Amino acid sequence: MDSNKKYGADLIERYLYAVAKRLPKEQRADIEKELAGLIDDMLAEKAAGGEPSPEDVRAVLLELGKPADLAAKYRGSKNCLIGPDYYGFYITVLKIVLAAVAGGLAIALTIGAIAGGRGNLLEYFGNAVSNLVSALFQAFAWVTVVFALMQRYNAKIDEKGKQWNPSDLPEVPAKKARIPKSEPVAGIVFTVLAIVLFNGAPEIFGIHWFGETHAFVPIFDMDVFRSMLPFINAVFVLGIVKELFKLAIEKYNLKLAAAVTAINIVSLALTLHVFASPAIWNADFITQLQAVQSFAMPADFDLVYHWGRVPHYVAVVAVFGCVVDTMTTIAKGIRYGRGR
Repeated sequence: MDSNKKYGADLIERYLYAVAKRLPKEQRADIEKELAGLIDDMLAEKAAGGEPSPEDVRAVLLELGKPADLAAKYRGSKNCLIGPDYYGFYITVLKIVLAAVAGGLAIALTIGAIAGGRGNLLEYFGNAVSNLVSALFQAFAWVTVVFALMQRYNAKIDEKGKQWNPSDLPEVPAKKARIPKSEPVAGIVFTVLAIVLFNGAPEIFGIHWFGETHAFVPIFDMDVFRSMLPFINAVFVLGIVKELFKLAIEKYNLKLAAAVTAINIVSLALTLHVFASPAIWNADFITQLQAVQSFAMPADFDLVYHWGRVPHYVAVVAVFGCVVDTMTTIAKGIRYGRGR
């Protein structure tokens, strides 16, 4: 295959990939096949039976338009507030966030009902539904506002920038370099769940006894915990931002490695500030445990010593996790950051 033919085939492959990745998974194969056939027909007509040149390929792709716009036509969607460049990503993130908020609140409310006793079930159920609707509405509003701002900012850049050119299409990443959507999606879901639980049901973090009476021993000093919530939430938000970077970039490269490294450093600093300090941990944890009649202190395990070492253990785990995640992402970024 000569260089011109190879370049044309590569450009078509990049265009097909750019369109397909914006489509629902179940439609991608069929639409990609259909679009490839359409491009072949247009090239045959353009080349008048001869061998299509790179200029012919560029002309056909320009005629088809930006991948995001073409994908929007295939989806049959007319987007105003959120344009085709972001619509698919917006829907994905919105589904993730709404599902995570609903699941997290359901868990938090269930725990609250169990820990707080039955009380007036009808009143509790009414408040629960009200809180759920309010939380879902807020989640929807914030996600929509963020993407609307992204769309507006991107539109201003497009107005000032040059016209779209097929040569600007990013290369199709190697399969091993691609990040499956399931990974960042799972990360976002669990992070949102953590946000809901830490903010809405901090009583989950402790030891519960359910006997004739309910006993609860918190692992945190709740006053200090509440004062640290802004820092804890900042760690979670940074975690979501990191996963959004993965969803948006879709592959390991040096840009993602730099973003992950910066986010991990800040997150680690905040995590150590909060959890490596003895202040946030319940200083009376052992005493409160011993006060529970059914609890027996283990004979062959120095619980008092190890509880005092909890901040150290948390720091070690946090640093280890940060280093592994950062170095893994950097290694993959270096390996796959150039070319395909």
